[in-house]
This record gives sequence, C-alpha cells and structure tokens, in this order.
Amino acid sequence: MKSQPYFIVFLVLILISSTANAQYIKLDDKQIMHLIKVDSLNNRIYKILSPKNQVLSKEQLSEYPMSKFYIDRYLDKKNDSLVIKFRKLKKSDNVLKKDISFYLTYGVYADSIVSKINIDCNNIDALLKEAYQLDKKNRTDGNNDEKIDALNQRLLFNIFDNCDFLNAIKDKQESSHYALIILLHSNTRFQKKYLHLIEKAIKKRYLTNKEVVYLYDKILVDDGKLQKYGTQSYYNEQGNLKLLPYDNIYKVNKRRIKVGLTSIILSN
Repeated sequence: MKSQPYFIVFLVLILISSTANAQYIKLDDKQIMHLIKVDSLNNRIYKILSPKNQVLSKEQLSEYPMSKFYIDRYLDKKNDSLVIKFRKLKKSDNVLKKDISFYLTYGVYADSIVSKINIDCNNIDALLKEAYQLDKKNRTDGNNDEKIDALNQRLLFNIFDNCDFLNAIKDKQESSHYALIILLHSNTRFQKKYLHLIEKAIKKRYLTNKEVVYLYDKILVDDGKLQKYGTQSYYNEQGNLKLLPYDNIYKVNKRRIKVGLTSIILSN
C-alpha cells in the first residue's frame, strides 16, 4: 500500500505527457498538399523544432540542409497554427518533398503552369521582353505575385517546348537574358529541365558565365547542396544579409573572380 502514492504520481505524469502530445496532430500527405494548394502552409507556422525538440531561429535552419533532413508538420490545436520539426531524411520522403516544393513555388496556380498555350514563334522577342518587364516590376514592388510568375513561366516553358528558341530569337543576348531571369524565379524541376538550353546559349555567347552562375547556385541550394559562387543569401532575424551554405570562401572567391564577379568579404 505504501507504493500506491508513487503509482498514482506515475499515472499522472503519463496522463500529462499524453495530453501534451495530443496538443500536436501530425499532418498526413493529403493534408499537407491541401494546405499548400489553398496557400495556408507556410503562413501558419509559428514554431520550428530541431530533431531534439529545440526551438530553432532562422539562422540555425542552415544546420539542417534539405539534402539530409525532412520536415514533419504538426497542427497545434490550441492556436490552430503549425509546428514544423526536422528529422533525418528517408528515401520515401523525396517524392512528396518535390511535390511540396513545386506547389510552394506556384501556390494556387501550380496546376496551370504546365498547360499548353499558343505561341507565335516569330514574335518571341517581344513576348519575352514584356514578361521580363512584368517580372521586374513584380519584384520591385515587393509583391512577388505568384500569378505573374506563373503566367510568365508558363509562357517561357511553352516557348522552350514549341519554338526553336535559340534560332528563333532575333535579339540574341537580350532575349536570352530575359529567359534566364524568368527561369531563375521558377521551380527547380524546370530549372533542371531547361538548363541545357541555357548552357547552349553560353556556347553561342548569347549569355555569359557571370549571368548563369546564379542559376547554378540556385539549383544547388534548392537541392540542399553547397553553392559554389556565393550568389544565394537570406536576411537573418537582425536584418543582416547572410550567405546560404557554401563550400569554402577562398574557393568561392576564386570562382567568382574567374567569371567576372567581385570577391565576397565576410564580416565577423
């Protein structure tokens, strides 16, 4: 009988633990995709956890590259917000991870990005110039309207698929540059798909390596790998610009100088 109070305490602790865990409901794949499609996934996140349940800051996120880690998402029933938690990546995660990335890029316009449209292949210089100007204004205004990106990129992908792009353009350098900038703002699957056209444009001297290294770095970073030219960065919680992971600053600067970019000077 003397052990009964200890047994009761033990039961209480179990109940408290179960109640705490019940606060978070793990989202399944269908729930995650639904939230992405209605544009309610990232804007509801209020807490980011490490594999050991430590709360992470934005600066600490770089310690968990997406090539090695995956994010599980939980609904906090108390405040109807999302908690995300890093864990080691499994092979089975890769398919959903690519789908999530795709829908996060385009939001509610994702399903229309690959739709076919009629293209006048004799007029693609004007079409690309107009799309580029819309893209530039979209980012200058700070809106980053997904609809504008989706329409611009659908146009570009239809040009790539249905026109002999490199031979059809008349303003070789300008139109290649416009296409590159629009492609830079697309999802990685399209950047990889059309990279061969960009590399052909380099060989024809329509584009320079200095322009294209931004695309190379973006593909590497989106794949969770180390960038080579230091072109990809983010703002930390203090508002300071920080580089996304790179291999070695000496090598980065050596590559930058080779393509015509200035060296990066890191502050303490």
